[in-house]
Amino acid sequence: MDTVEESEAYQPGLALRLEDMAPDDEFPTESSRVQRQVEESFIAEDAAREAAGLHDLPVFQKDRMQAYLRAAVNGKVEKYFVVLDSSQTWLCYWIIHALDLLSSSEEPVLDETTARQTIMYLKSCSNESGGYGGGPGQVSHAATTFAAISALCVIGTDEALESIDRQSLYRFLLRMKQPDGSFSVTDDGEMDIRGTYCALTAAAHTNMLTPEITRGCKDFIASLQSFDGGIGGEAGNESHGGYTYCGLASLCILCDNDFDEMGKTIDLESLRQWASMRQMAFEGGFQGRANKLVDSCYSFWVGALFAMLQEKPVQPSLMDPNRLNRYLINYCQGPKGGMRDKPGARADFYHTCYALSGLSIAQQAMCEEGEEVPSHLRLKVIDPVYNLHTGRRERVYRYFHSRPFLPE
Repeated sequence: MDTVEESEAYQPGLALRLEDMAPDDEFPTESSRVQRQVEESFIAEDAAREAAGLHDLPVFQKDRMQAYLRAAVNGKVEKYFVVLDSSQTWLCYWIIHALDLLSSSEEPVLDETTARQTIMYLKSCSNESGGYGGGPGQVSHAATTFAAISALCVIGTDEALESIDRQSLYRFLLRMKQPDGSFSVTDDGEMDIRGTYCALTAAAHTNMLTPEITRGCKDFIASLQSFDGGIGGEAGNESHGGYTYCGLASLCILCDNDFDEMGKTIDLESLRQWASMRQMAFEGGFQGRANKLVDSCYSFWVGALFAMLQEKPVQPSLMDPNRLNRYLINYCQGPKGGMRDKPGARADFYHTCYALSGLSIAQQAMCEEGEEVPSHLRLKVIDPVYNLHTGRRERVYRYFHSRPFLPE
């Protein structure tokens, strides 16, 4: 097990103190009461650690994290996962992407037999009409299509990438395309920025960003930016961390990360300011919306905004990566492995995936600011637009761009 001494340059920070909590304004609301309870749970976490004689600061339990995920790969999951029957492709992505981030090598994240079984399983989730359902026999959906293709990209072998039927996928994406430039998530389904991001990512990975796919997307995204700089799911909706991520990442795809072009569509500086207000003053993590609670998944959904908005290496970040790092390591590691939402919550694969993705972003930001993160505790660097390890994304790009797509 790693000790604090072995990782002296990677201290997650001091324990939180009661005096750091926001003062009570004597006008309590339900939101303020719940926020106070969350802050007190962080203090209680530190007190319990102290009472147990654990006086050293927590360290990143990388081995325990890997064991938690490997157990899932081997089929050891709890019975309550039956409620995620329609999210089976997501489970594949969350688990193997998290394992990839934890791996210290560029070797395949799954052994050959497991990789082949996973490819065959994901293929069974695809439909002749195009796209992937959440499981075998389920209707195709933009989100579960995104998850299946992302999982295949993490596996990254020729066999995995060849298993994607680009012609039927393209027909599915065109079927989801709407007159306003957005994409429906499924036949007769809702139309919000999630569908657009998932569709554009699938098309970008597979080298199918045709004019028919991209038509009207920028105008649709422009209609979603709120007065405060964030992006809502639909025009007029409240700004939200997940939707803002989908909107900005979609623009990165459409504009090939050209900030001048992106700035013609939305106000990037007001978005950056909105994102900076989502980092919680006490906890150090991010909330998804104003007046909401901290949640480790927003370490990625909001943290990635700063990675995408770093126009110049010398541009100061409005995110504090040290405080984000402290939140994730001190308070979000599950006692038996995995990552959790916040103290008192149970670890799960969703939060493990996105908390580790956020930790990767925090580590990269710390390194750019001249801080040292020990190599044995480092996570792989991710491409924030796709939430894939940069090496995997480059491999996928080379594979499909060497195979031009011609719609039938």
